[in-house]
Amino acid sequence: MRGMKPRSRRFFDSQPEPVIDVTRLVARLMRGRLPTGVDRVCLTYVQRYANRARAALHRGPFNIILPAAASRELFALLLAPPRNLTRRIVALVAKAALFAWRERSCAGSMLLN
Repeated sequence: MRGMKPRSRRFFDSQPEPVIDVTRLVARLMRGRLPTGVDRVCLTYVQRYANRARAALHRGPFNIILPAAASRELFALLLAPPRNLTRRIVALVAKAALFAWRERSCAGSMLLN
């Protein structure tokens, strides 16, 4: 979004709540692999929309859109991975899965994948 005119930035900022699918990025970082080009694009989305987006994860039949607070926490972990990244992500997602049903619907959201 760098280099965009202010009018264009306002358009993107006024759009529906983004939902960012971070499955691939999380899997690669948890395995200790460096981000590829696709992962760097995902990180750019995370950096740009972290304050108002929600994170989506999927593995087989398991799908979850994390609540807003858990999404912000996950985005912070992805942007500055700590040494215990895997343990922190597993704990975060497990806790969020218990309470995700209380979060509002994602109807009208925009999926970034």
